[in-house]
Amino acid sequence: MKSKILVLIGAVCLFLASCKEDSKPLVITDKRAKIQKENKDTQVFVHFMVWYETPESTGNVWGSHWAWSQASPPTYDATTGEWSKIKSNYVPLTGPYASSDRNILEYQLLLLKYAGIDGVIPDWYGVEDRGKSEDKTRSLEALWSMVKEVGLKMAVCYEDQYKSTDLNTAIASIQTDMKYLEDNYFVNDDYLKINGAPALLIFGPQRVKAAYDWTTCFSVLSQEPSFIPLVAHGLLNKAYGFFNWPFNTPWQSQYTTTVKVPFIYPGWDDIYDDSRASANDQKNHRTDVNYENGEFLSRQIELARTKKPEYLQLSAWNDYGEGNIFEPTVEFGYTFLNVVQEKLTGVDPSYNAKEVFPQIKRYYDLKIANNKIQDEEVKKQLEKAFLYFCALKPSDAISILDKLDPK
Repeated sequence: MKSKILVLIGAVCLFLASCKEDSKPLVITDKRAKIQKENKDTQVFVHFMVWYETPESTGNVWGSHWAWSQASPPTYDATTGEWSKIKSNYVPLTGPYASSDRNILEYQLLLLKYAGIDGVIPDWYGVEDRGKSEDKTRSLEALWSMVKEVGLKMAVCYEDQYKSTDLNTAIASIQTDMKYLEDNYFVNDDYLKINGAPALLIFGPQRVKAAYDWTTCFSVLSQEPSFIPLVAHGLLNKAYGFFNWPFNTPWQSQYTTTVKVPFIYPGWDDIYDDSRASANDQKNHRTDVNYENGEFLSRQIELARTKKPEYLQLSAWNDYGEGNIFEPTVEFGYTFLNVVQEKLTGVDPSYNAKEVFPQIKRYYDLKIANNKIQDEEVKKQLEKAFLYFCALKPSDAISILDKLDPK
């Protein structure tokens, strides 16, 4: 990837030598435009991990979700253009990244928008991780900012599994988290509302399991959320409904009255059977599920289109440890996004979404290249391209990219 960036830097410099374009800021009022889709029955969200850190984001070390150890960190070979030693069987097209990085978030959310996906469901552990080596709260805030810019929706999937074993301490911590969510997200129009209340999924609950204790947890809120626990985790009387996940209820039989958010996934190939995995991770190893180059996903979509759920979760965008990945990778390219936009969402062909995906990656590469030379004119042109992509005017965005990166 670095060798390609050097080529892009050269192209950018050539552009600067001949650039005559007006550098005034471009004002686009419809950058939150909604893409037209054939499937209007189902709102499609994607589960989103916000736990990735790089030495650039932490100041010195790799986050534990990319690195097996600090002694053997991810390594890039500039000669082959390949990454190695990543804590995954697969490598994102961008290489490993920090979840809080604006450049990666622009790229990811533009891809989601052109795939016809309505929003994201970030997995969040609470404010206690703020300032730590994997600051998921900082990344959540960065994601939220970009969600609003691009014009998508968001709903949080909360995790209580690492709260204190002392019940009162755990409840107090959850109350702090709930108040943070209400003050910063729940009240916003871009946050998903279900049945008139903010949607809140929980991966469990795993620590606080009694319905009356969750009543206490929610007592600090002005309005209780539409609470959506994981299938088979109780709280039936407290829950609006449940969401499903691979290896819980089988995907073929998950469409019941209580499962309000069923799932589809591309396949499974986790790293938990690796000798370098922790003992706890090794316990989480699951049998591999073949991706079948998108055919396994296509069969799930065919059933989902028949069942017409109101909400459907793609599980997941970027869980590299599980190999549960819709995000474009070196190994699969844009295969899974292509299947989603063609067979699930039915994006209007006039957007040429399948052809736009690589152009969004090209935009990302040019931004990274310009970070090396910090040219203000190129920065302005790329900002225009971003606005055009957001406004669903990809031909205008690509025209700018062609000038910066002539083929």
